[in-house]
Amino acid sequence: MQPPGTIDRLPLGNDTSFTAAERQRYGVTAGFLRSVVGRFDNVARTHTQGVDIAGKGSFASPVGNVLLGMDAVYLSMLRYWSATRGGWGDNLVGRAGNARWRLVNSVTLESGAWAHTLRALTTTRTSQRGDYFDTTYTDAGCQAAGYSIADCRTAGYTRWNYGLRYTGLKQLTLGVSIDNVSGAPAPKGAASWLNGGGIFPPSSDDARGRMLRLTVEWRVQ
Repeated sequence: MQPPGTIDRLPLGNDTSFTAAERQRYGVTAGFLRSVVGRFDNVARTHTQGVDIAGKGSFASPVGNVLLGMDAVYLSMLRYWSATRGGWGDNLVGRAGNARWRLVNSVTLESGAWAHTLRALTTTRTSQRGDYFDTTYTDAGCQAAGYSIADCRTAGYTRWNYGLRYTGLKQLTLGVSIDNVSGAPAPKGAASWLNGGGIFPPSSDDARGRMLRLTVEWRVQ
């Protein structure tokens, strides 16, 4: 979308490409392009606000040392510059895949040369509605298209990863990890999935599913 006056067209009556009947039939409502007037503008500007929270701790247990960790991102503002508005677009927090909360919580058990880590990656739910110009995924737009309001939401979810590390060999560390232990795909909104032609998988994470990683580390002393 461009601000008014940016695109200048010739009168439709001067366009001989279509007859009056063809204009009516094909919905031709604008004449030939005459000029485009614009100026340099930083259209990639963004405005973000939020808080990063991190914490860690440890305690001894009968089976080994337990390490706890937490990393959280709270997003309170995300706006993109709009040349059409001549100002900022809507706050997209909680919309268009921009979750308000993203958290990574982990617990590690260290027992001798072995270390087990369980990590939970959590994302809160979002609406599929885009910026101010998106009328498709508003509540009214979804209902008008025959979807429920819930169909235009993407549920929050938690993905679990597990890792095992062994350091009992001199200079050598062996590791194995499983990403997405359950193998379950991330939730998706029905409306956008169907409007996109029902293409699956919609993301690289879904294509990978459950993934096994093997690592070998050699330290030179």
